[in-house]
Amino acid sequence: MIEAGGDSKLTYTDQTSMWSYDENSSADYHYGREAMHHLLYTVANSNATDGSVPGSAYKADLEPLSAIRIGINVVSVVLLALVGFTTWRNHKKRSAERVARRAASMSGDASAVGTRQEGK
Repeated sequence: MIEAGGDSKLTYTDQTSMWSYDENSSADYHYGREAMHHLLYTVANSNATDGSVPGSAYKADLEPLSAIRIGINVVSVVLLALVGFTTWRNHKKRSAERVARRAASMSGDASAVGTRQEGK
């Protein structure tokens, strides 16, 4: 399998898929060296090694898309809080009006009922 380019046969998966190396075969040496070369370059060129070399500077900046996502989340939370506060404030205001209207209707005082009619 390694002769066909199956470089991942060098990894530590289950023992049935391990590649056995014959140290006396020049072909096995060549294919093993090529497979290891490919695997090491894959790791070296990935983001897994950023900042791992002594003397290198790892700079973790916030990507523009992440900044946009954070901004959208913050605006959404602020808007939800505003809607919740407005709902609570209107509920308190309307319940106070209903209590005042009920008290006015029970006492028969028509001037305390207000301009807002029930049901509209």
